[in-house]
Amino acid sequence: MGKAAYFDPWDINVYVSAIRWGQQGHVFLQNVYTSEPSKNALLYPLYTISGYFFSRIDPFLLFHILSIVAGFLLCMGIYWLIGFFISSYRTRLIALFLIIFGGGFGWILSGLLESTDAFMTGFTFHSAVQRGHEAIGTLLYLVSLVILFVVSVTKQKKYVAIFMFSSLLLLF
Repeated sequence: MGKAAYFDPWDINVYVSAIRWGQQGHVFLQNVYTSEPSKNALLYPLYTISGYFFSRIDPFLLFHILSIVAGFLLCMGIYWLIGFFISSYRTRLIALFLIIFGGGFGWILSGLLESTDAFMTGFTFHSAVQRGHEAIGTLLYLVSLVILFVVSVTKQKKYVAIFMFSSLLLLF
């Protein structure tokens, strides 16, 4: 229609198609968006692998189940990460609800910084609660960022493995 909308059916259909491709027994996805011959590649591994293992579930339902599970993991991960900065259970819970339901991290900078980056969907969690792969990517990014900060400030080497693991997984 020539404009961005809250619901982007073409985008969702790409992910659901990747699930269906996985349900047909494939983990590596064909690139159907090129006129050049190409080999299958590991694209959207969350969706193709989920489709591969859950071949009897409707692909649209599986997409939404993945979004719910990944969103829950994102919430639990953020709650854990807040614990590095805030020790009070009640304050951590309030901070979690402000982050998740208050527009991600965009509310922190609203009015202070006139940057479009602060209002992008990845920063406001608008897209992370809709798409499972973005929730997992956001979680891995936040884990690697916060853990790197904690290691550099506290000099505790016990968290380096978590930083390395989350950074490597983020590459996928």
